[in-house]
Amino acid sequence: MKRSLSIIVSVIVILMMILCLLAVNANRSWLEFSAIFNGIMMPILTAINVYVFVKLTNAVSEKDEIRLSKELEYQKSMMLMQFRKSEIDAFSKIITNENNNCTENFLSSALLYVDTFYSSRLSLFNLNKESGVAEEIFDFCKCLADCYNKTIEKKPVGEDEILQLISKKNNIVCALQDITLSMK
Repeated sequence: MKRSLSIIVSVIVILMMILCLLAVNANRSWLEFSAIFNGIMMPILTAINVYVFVKLTNAVSEKDEIRLSKELEYQKSMMLMQFRKSEIDAFSKIITNENNNCTENFLSSALLYVDTFYSSRLSLFNLNKESGVAEEIFDFCKCLADCYNKTIEKKPVGEDEILQLISKKNNIVCALQDITLSMK
């Protein structure tokens, strides 16, 4: 495209110069030659300027679109990372309470949160229910349910069970943080 345009412009310029030289040879003055040359060259140069302006405008517009799409993608990834971080923060506070005891109300709210997380928030981390992290969350939910059932039956929840819950929770939080940092 660029090469064909330059060839066309070159041919037109050469033809115009030949016509102008023929006009000068026909006993016309150099003043007439310059007037003819300017009269012919101005529209050609104007057309070339318009063409270059349109090309530059299109190039700038394409670069702006590319920059805008990259910026939107970056903002999208930042929003996703913020959503993930808030969910990880909420998940990490599940078994942490100020009294460090597993009451029925506390366990029921933790169980409800984990069950909701498992059923509706896995997609936020691009996980499906067959993934390893999802299976860990499901296992954590079952352990919470066992502890909750013990508190309903008025049986004490052992310290080893609480430590197991905390360990599972920490493993899940670490896995979710790895997913967030890798931005899968």
